[in-house]
Amino acid sequence: IYVLGNTKNELGGSEFYRLMNEIGLNVPKVDMDANRRLYETHHEAVRQGLLRSSHGVYLGGLGVHLALVSVAGDLGASVDLRKLAAEGVDQDYQALYSESAGRFIVTVSPENQAAFENVMDSQQYALVGQVTSDQRLCIQGLSGDLIVNEAVDDLRRAYHSTFDQEVNAILDSDKYQAATLPQNFSWVRPTRTRKPKVAVLTGYGINCDGETQHAFNLAGALAERVHMNELINRIRLLEDYQLLFVPGGFSYGDELGAGTGLANKIYSHMKDALLDFLDAGNLMGGHCNGAQVMVKLGIIPGKDEYGLPLMTLTKNDSNRYEDRWVYIQETGDKCIWTKGIGRMLVPVAHGEGKFYSKDEGIYQRLLDAGQVAVRYVMPDGSPAGENFPYNPNGSHLDIGGVCNESGTVFSMMPHPERALYNVNLPTRPVGSPVARKVDEGLPVNAGIQIFQNAVNYAELKLI
Repeated sequence: IYVLGNTKNELGGSEFYRLMNEIGLNVPKVDMDANRRLYETHHEAVRQGLLRSSHGVYLGGLGVHLALVSVAGDLGASVDLRKLAAEGVDQDYQALYSESAGRFIVTVSPENQAAFENVMDSQQYALVGQVTSDQRLCIQGLSGDLIVNEAVDDLRRAYHSTFDQEVNAILDSDKYQAATLPQNFSWVRPTRTRKPKVAVLTGYGINCDGETQHAFNLAGALAERVHMNELINRIRLLEDYQLLFVPGGFSYGDELGAGTGLANKIYSHMKDALLDFLDAGNLMGGHCNGAQVMVKLGIIPGKDEYGLPLMTLTKNDSNRYEDRWVYIQETGDKCIWTKGIGRMLVPVAHGEGKFYSKDEGIYQRLLDAGQVAVRYVMPDGSPAGENFPYNPNGSHLDIGGVCNESGTVFSMMPHPERALYNVNLPTRPVGSPVARKVDEGLPVNAGIQIFQNAVNYAELKLI
């Protein structure tokens, strides 16, 4: 087990200080040049196949992330903090919980050890321990004493216990509603004489492009996955399509904030091309990471703010990644994408899904203009009231999706492309078939409506 990078006494603003009701002044400082060199060297070790595993060290510090990788691998570890590459660290808690930036925990097989150390020769790193098969995390402190000796199963139970406390509090609440079974959805595949062309953006960490392409094709479009670089280099032309869609995923690893990296790339390389595309009355949509991209581009709530976003999508109130099923309800009829969808059961999977603006007037502007397209609701259709888990991120006014002034540009955090078929749902809809014949298609679910609405509108432009 190696720790790459330098550990310093940098606990200011850390999770450890938060638990101690402290703030601290010694916040982590980022050495961009040193970090870049370390990342490039780390990448070279990956490229040569020298690593068995790699995990970043961030919130919580080294101690927390040693526990996390032990739980994830269901293996033990024996670690000696005295071997850590450190600066200004003279207390065990500093070594365990400092949040110095740019570090990794990596594991290397014995046969690759010499080659790995040769690659890392110019960087700060330290061999701090060994992976063990006894399923215990053992850590020796700076004095040589054993300061941590925990079973991996106990670490796993401790990790889940905080979630259990939250869930139990929800179940005991008088606001709790059990999920209702979705109703069976009847759908007939459209026959189209003209098929609108859809560019489903891909590249740089987008990973929902496959199911999104399938959703548009199922709705009767001709959808193609188009790499961002193909549009930038004009290998493919945006003007050849009637609809542009930015799927979910983790573009640029969310390292600059969810959606920020890809939004900056689009603005820097395709600013005028995108404006011309939208000015022509074409459609643009995005779900989850795609919604984050669009909001941070500034084309939501309106293109007058293009490049100067008035809203953002920020961290969930739960301060963690939320992967669950929620109910959304269409709001008004301005948004072309959501007309007639009613109430729908869809999955969410995001860590930064809270629609937020520091300008309270933006919320009223959205309401007055009918630009709040969908809201999170309770299973019975009543307002979620910003209550978790029905509103999974704490968005003000339970906003789940917004559109532009004309209703043609739409961004939403939930994933309808993951709710296209009954078999995708967590429970079988009332009245749906239990089984199907081999030559029959899967029963289609309500998630298709959003894609079909967009394709219907785009088809009219071809007539």
